[in-house]
Amino acid sequence: MKFHPANAFKPFVFLRSPLAWRLLLVNLLAPVLLVAGLFYMDHYRQGLIDAEIKILKAQAELMALAVSEGAVNSELAETIPPFEMARTEQFGFFTEKTETLSFDDRFGRSGGLQEQTPHEIFRLIPDAARRVLQRLASVAQARVRLFDHNGVLTADNRLGQRPLGIPTEEFEHSFWGRELADRKKINHYDEPKNQTAFDYEEVGAALGDGVFTSKIRYLDGFGSILSVAVPVIFNDQIVGAIMVNGGIENVIQNLMTFRLGIFRLFMLALAVTVLLSYFMVGTIVAPLNRLSTAAVNIRTSGGRLRRIPDETKRHDEIGDLSGALIKMTDTLWERLDATERFAADVSHEIKNPLSSMRSALETIDYISDPAKKQKLMSIVHDDVLRLDRLITDISNLSRLDAELSREVFEPVDIYKLLSSSVEVYNLGEAATKHGIKFVLNWDETTPKDLYVLGMETRLAQVFYNLIGNAISFSPDNGHIVVTGKLQGKSLILTFEDEGKGIPPGDEEKLFHRFYCERPQNEQFGHHSGLGLSISEKVVTGLNGTIYARNRTDAAGKILGACFVVSLPVMQKAE
Repeated sequence: MKFHPANAFKPFVFLRSPLAWRLLLVNLLAPVLLVAGLFYMDHYRQGLIDAEIKILKAQAELMALAVSEGAVNSELAETIPPFEMARTEQFGFFTEKTETLSFDDRFGRSGGLQEQTPHEIFRLIPDAARRVLQRLASVAQARVRLFDHNGVLTADNRLGQRPLGIPTEEFEHSFWGRELADRKKINHYDEPKNQTAFDYEEVGAALGDGVFTSKIRYLDGFGSILSVAVPVIFNDQIVGAIMVNGGIENVIQNLMTFRLGIFRLFMLALAVTVLLSYFMVGTIVAPLNRLSTAAVNIRTSGGRLRRIPDETKRHDEIGDLSGALIKMTDTLWERLDATERFAADVSHEIKNPLSSMRSALETIDYISDPAKKQKLMSIVHDDVLRLDRLITDISNLSRLDAELSREVFEPVDIYKLLSSSVEVYNLGEAATKHGIKFVLNWDETTPKDLYVLGMETRLAQVFYNLIGNAISFSPDNGHIVVTGKLQGKSLILTFEDEGKGIPPGDEEKLFHRFYCERPQNEQFGHHSGLGLSISEKVVTGLNGTIYARNRTDAAGKILGACFVVSLPVMQKAE
């Protein structure tokens, strides 16, 4: 099944794949967190509110300057004694409190009122102040109130009317305006019928301390109201205070514009994310689904027509996975084929001695000659030994793969193993009865402290099989020479005999199971034909190679057989 780009955009692929959903959720995490943060923009929201307060403050200061310049008159206070004059809420601006000169802590300075008499004091001109504020308030589009030095309301451009501006209560509690104003943290707006400066904290601070103050209040049915108050100062005397109120519709508009802009950006990012997720589904999830489906089909169908999709052209991890699965399935089929061939070979090899035994046992009852009976029993005995040897070798061969994959390899001293083997063979039957001499030639340039990572028992079995095979074909008084030489990172071992050599074309067949090319004088059934096959499995299991060739002279005459084993080495035992 080949990948087609259109498959990447099939909705059912996305809906059925948990991995696709995970990819989408991971891609959406960043934009979702961005949008969620929009509703907790304390610094940005407070910055907008502070900007509105600065605007109201600038308007209030401009109006205070205009009133102080155009709506203030003066008079001499000749009868005022030179005591401290302090303003209180109860008695008005001036009242005699004490003969000691001091300031009232609540209302602060009252201008240069402690000069020697007569004093010049300044008062607001109510009508003139109203006219000035009316003109300025209409331009500022805000509610403006003027309080005189006694805290009495002197002017109000919207007396008795609803607050100026657009009601924002509904928006402040909507999804877009949430967190804009916390009603639990701000004061409620209350406007008494006969209001004075002392009903508003910011106006009291302006009259008493001559400082600018702002407040945020909440009015039911309208929303949040901003309030600022500044003193009206003339000739260093506080003659009144101006309070300017405004709504937060500008804050809301800016905040909404910002949030909508981010939301549009989020929608664009969402669309791009979904498209990218679908693309990733097509390039990651869909190929994985195909590989998984093919693997399940191979497992359940049992037929070789099912193949793993070839994604190796992708040149990425999924391509590597596809290539690995293809090689794995090919190896499994090869092992299944090998198992089938092995079972057939085993069946054939076992049937031969069984058939011979059956024929001998069936014939023995019809023969009365003791010598012939003894010969038949000898055949049965040899077949039993052959079966025993065959079953033992088959058992070793079948366990070999599992053993090589399960055992922990250890460093093996090859020189020590070979030298001890050669020494043992020089004392054995082949040397004493047939005069065969065993020689170990270790190259002078090759160190003797070379180690191979493997299993000593299995390597000893390989050397036993190769030397035993050489003994079988060597003539009496012949030589079997084992050599060792280091080439690069591999140790090359050769096992040479002086026999008749290998039949041309059978160099590879030697390592096939149950291959038996034996000397004519050897007793039938003495070998199972599995020794070289076992040797090949052990050597390849240790990442080495083994092959056979003939030894020839300059004229091409065969001088004997030579088996070559190559094993990767370690410089020292670890």
